[in-house]
Parts: sequence; structure tokens; C-alpha cells
Amino acid sequence: MKIPLPVISVVASELGSSLSHTQIDSLADYASLEGSLPACNRVDKIRYWLKGANDARGVDPLEALGKFLEEFMDVPEGSSFNGDTGRIEINPPHPGKQRIMATLAQYGLTYLKGRVLESGKRIVAKSLEEVVRNRDLPGLQAEFDRI
Repeated sequence: MKIPLPVISVVASELGSSLSHTQIDSLADYASLEGSLPACNRVDKIRYWLKGANDARGVDPLEALGKFLEEFMDVPEGSSFNGDTGRIEINPPHPGKQRIMATLAQYGLTYLKGRVLESGKRIVAKSLEEVVRNRDLPGLQAEFDRI
């Protein structure tokens, strides 16, 4: 499945305001995206890479999107000390995370730990390839039993 253009726009807007050019380039590399990019702003750079993922051979666009979102979505906001109350408070989630999740849901997608999935699909704990590669026969049987 290709990444819907409205999803690309929302992700580009949210990540573009949070990441540096270098961080964006690192994410494109992490997502195994290739290409030469003209000089542009951060939002357009993210748009370019994600649109390119839709057309790239050998690249799963949703996998690339998951890699772009992983750090932004999974790293906790942290906590801060409130000097007025003398208490440590958990910072609320970044509003961009909620906007991204809502947009993904509008297109039948969901984000879960570094992956973007079509709604209704489940994540297999270990990929079948990994289980076979490691010759984990009990794990292989467990996966078949679970499915």
C-alpha cells in the first residue's frame, strides 16, 4: 500500500517543525531511501522522501513511513519539575503525535512501535524469516500455532 498524500502532508508538517535537516537525512538513510534532493525546506524534504518511498522499487512505503515516525512517536516526552507545586510532572504528549495518529486512522492505518500497519493487521512477534534464519523450530511452531 502506498502512503496516502494527506498522511505525507501531516507527517511532513509535524516532523518538519521538530527535526533538523541532518536528522531528516538520517531518517531517509535509516528507511533505505535513495535519491538526490534539491535544496529545500525541512517540510518539503520530508515530503520528497515519503513520496519517493511510494515509487521506489524494493521499498515498502509503510515500512519507510514507520521508520520516519519511530523516534518522534516512541520517545517519551519526559518529565519536568514544577517549582510552584514542588512536584515532578509528566509532560503531555506532543500534539503532533495525536494529529498523526488521527490522520493515519482516517486512511485505515495505525502506528505501532516503528511500524505503520493497515488497520486490522497484527504484528508478528518475530518475522517468519528471522525465526527460520535462527533455526528456532519451537518458535516457528509457536508462530504457526498463533496464526
